[in-house]
Amino acid sequence: MFYICKACDNGCTGCTRVSGQLCAPVCKAIDRPLGGYVLMTWLFNLPIALLAALALRNAGVRSCEAQPLAFFCAADVALGLVHAGFAVYFQQRLVRSLQSDAAEGSQNLDAKALMRRAWDLMLYDWGFCIYLCVFVVSFGLNITASGWGSACDVDTSLPLLAALLMLIFSAAAVLFCLLWYWALACDDCCGLFGSKPMSTGQVGQASYQQNKGMRRFVLGKQMGYEPSQASQRYAPAMQPTVIGQPVPIRGTASGYPLSPVQGHPVDVNGQVAAPPKIQAMNGPFSAPAQPPCVPPPQSPPPPSAGDKAVHAAAQAAGIGLTLAGQGLQSAASWLDAKAKARASSGRT
Repeated sequence: MFYICKACDNGCTGCTRVSGQLCAPVCKAIDRPLGGYVLMTWLFNLPIALLAALALRNAGVRSCEAQPLAFFCAADVALGLVHAGFAVYFQQRLVRSLQSDAAEGSQNLDAKALMRRAWDLMLYDWGFCIYLCVFVVSFGLNITASGWGSACDVDTSLPLLAALLMLIFSAAAVLFCLLWYWALACDDCCGLFGSKPMSTGQVGQASYQQNKGMRRFVLGKQMGYEPSQASQRYAPAMQPTVIGQPVPIRGTASGYPLSPVQGHPVDVNGQVAAPPKIQAMNGPFSAPAQPPCVPPPQSPPPPSAGDKAVHAAAQAAGIGLTLAGQGLQSAASWLDAKAKARASSGRT
């Protein structure tokens, strides 16, 4: 009986570990800044792409000649994938810009830094400029195509559902951006969300508040104070000193420095150092200069599973943009051919 229960326990432990590994990149993306926007975008656009793909399987949608309903469904599939991929792309660019600030020594990554970096990305990032045009085209296309199903008299409402969900997502995305900017402005002004560091009474340490509920959905799990990697890497280890006790010096068994010999200085490790060799350089008795103590170069840490997943999502978004452009070109050529065919039939 023990071995049967042990087998069940091992199976449950393995399932828990696998599910944790699968959900770790998703949880990491949600806990970052704009994590709520990424979650909302995926919850809207993946069903939109699925509904549009199912609508393409309908024979009435493909054979509709009154309106290009099949082109609209194909465009919504591509637009859903583009929206989902761009949310991850923009979040990754924002996080990398904040990490560059931390590497340069900035330790107060507060709401003001988030607003400044987000504004810089909106002004100078080519990907955001292209996506803004795609967003406007997506909104206009879905408004125009929301009534094409009734014009074609098809026996399915999937194109209409996809169009309505896309319009709701467009409005929700604009409202989320306004709410996010308002929350950051209020936090920068009044510190409502705990992004500014709070002293813990110890030198070099600070704590910050973790967001919960709606604040976590808008701003992420935690924001603001993050010590830079350089300060963590080269920070000296502080040991408590008891008053009245001598401080031990490295290099001696008892912890006390060795007695100096006349003419032979004692180094910082407690060892008797040999007298320096005197050589004539600029003067008769100038000692050689010692090279400065430079810390060894640190190799960059390997990318985590979350970074790999975000990079793969960004590549998928780029592929989706390419496919969307090719689909729009083919649709334009198809519409041009239809227009020429109608014009030729009207002349005859």
